[in-house]
Amino acid sequence: MLGHLLRRTLPPTLAMLGIAACAVSSAAAAQPTAWPPKTVRIVVPFAAGSTPDLVGRVLADQLHTQHPGSTFVIENKPGASGNIGTDAVAKAAPDGATLGISIPGPLAINTLLFPKLPYDPERDLAPVTLLTR
Repeated sequence: MLGHLLRRTLPPTLAMLGIAACAVSSAAAAQPTAWPPKTVRIVVPFAAGSTPDLVGRVLADQLHTQHPGSTFVIENKPGASGNIGTDAVAKAAPDGATLGISIPGPLAINTLLFPKLPYDPERDLAPVTLLTR
């Protein structure tokens, strides 16, 4: 169902990435824990109603279906070509409770357009999955 909905609603050339803050200590990574540990924020660095927002809401719904009893909250943080929301994900606690939905702009293109970003996509973020294509 998710794939069918996304194929019908998104342009085929649009690539969306799921990203997460990932400064996990080796001790925490060595111990298996249940996920999600608490309410999971899904930060979308674009306005409500945008394509990344739609993808984030479909993702939240699917995650809630797979993890009943867990809470997944969409948090829209638009502005500065996606830099505000992406910075919020980069600076989030590395506890697995913050995910980000993004397009190539804040992760690749903005590194060329903005001389000084408040985050480094390669250092501060880790790709989780390709959500749509």
